[in-house]
Amino acid sequence: MQNIDLGYHYKLIFYLIERERFELIHIDDQQQSIWLQKKKGKRNLVLCLKSSDFHWSNQLKLSYIQTIKQTNALQSEFIGGKIELIVVYVGEHTPVDNRDHIETKLSIDKVSISKHYLFYLDHENRELEMKRFCSLLQIRSLHMDVPNDPMELESEILCLKKTLHNIYYKQKKANKLIFHQATPILVYYLLGINVIYFLLLEWHGGSTSIETLIHFGAKYNPAIAEGEWWRIIKSMFLHIGLLHLIMNMLALHILGCIVEQMYRATRFLFIYFSAGIMGGLASFAFNNQVSAGASAAIFGLLGALLYFGTQYKQTFLQTIGKNIFFVVALNLIIGTIVPAIDNAAHIGGLLGGFFSAAVVSLPRKNNFYSQLFAAICYGLLAIGLASHGFQKINY
Repeated sequence: MQNIDLGYHYKLIFYLIERERFELIHIDDQQQSIWLQKKKGKRNLVLCLKSSDFHWSNQLKLSYIQTIKQTNALQSEFIGGKIELIVVYVGEHTPVDNRDHIETKLSIDKVSISKHYLFYLDHENRELEMKRFCSLLQIRSLHMDVPNDPMELESEILCLKKTLHNIYYKQKKANKLIFHQATPILVYYLLGINVIYFLLLEWHGGSTSIETLIHFGAKYNPAIAEGEWWRIIKSMFLHIGLLHLIMNMLALHILGCIVEQMYRATRFLFIYFSAGIMGGLASFAFNNQVSAGASAAIFGLLGALLYFGTQYKQTFLQTIGKNIFFVVALNLIIGTIVPAIDNAAHIGGLLGGFFSAAVVSLPRKNNFYSQLFAAICYGLLAIGLASHGFQKINY
């Protein structure tokens, strides 16, 4: 391949990133392939740009099939569901035999791809193919100016390639740092406190004894109505039975470590207790049973991860997003089906975690007005739940 074609290849990529706001998703140096993505209205566009030359259409067809399979393998890196794949080859020569409409003749497994298109930008058909390409993307016609001087062209190619790789690896490093802002420490103190309280319950009458639970500070609506608001916090550290403790501590360890790493210690602690308090208020408002456990605060950690998804949408959907949605939905469904589960506390904790995460925000993501609005939402929700709980008791 001539340098002029390679220069055209990189300039086209930079144009799509800088002017058309495509996101750089993946670089495969071995295959000389670069994937970009952009959500445009209802369309989910993924571009794969390759600098290749083919003498025969069969070679092009094999490469095209391989590219589609690679795109399917990269499915987890793309946001959204089904994608429109647009494969663009930049080369020097047209294949000797007919390569027209090669994409319509393919019959292969396209797991994540709803439509696929092929463009071959060789010297002979480049202008025509570029018009067809711009029409499909619904962008204005473009022209890439490539230097004629060989030395200048080579220098520009090296510069563009280096810049592109720097963007890609900085992006990867930044995404990795998002999940490792701090080393989790406080979560282990919380685990220890929960275990100690469980042992105290067992020592003083058993963790399944209603009298013992009430004595140690479980959520008990009549006592809260008389002013014992401390029960809402104290109940976060009490568990009813060994299985209850084990399940909650496993969830706290997994989610707590993730959230503390992402939000850092102080924010994590604020989110945990704020979510637990909101969950306690929701339980006070809608559940008359004696209840205890860290599950409301744990749901708050899920809420904090959902808030993270609003701030880093692409990273969230490419990594933990689908799992978080599944866990939240599954637990809420189980909470609805199983009468013994305090689903009101879970929903309250989830909302409390989301709003409290928005109040403290993520590191380097502060926005005073958004945080103030979140604080107001949290406060209004808390007041509303407390008022509803009092009305029920007085009635």
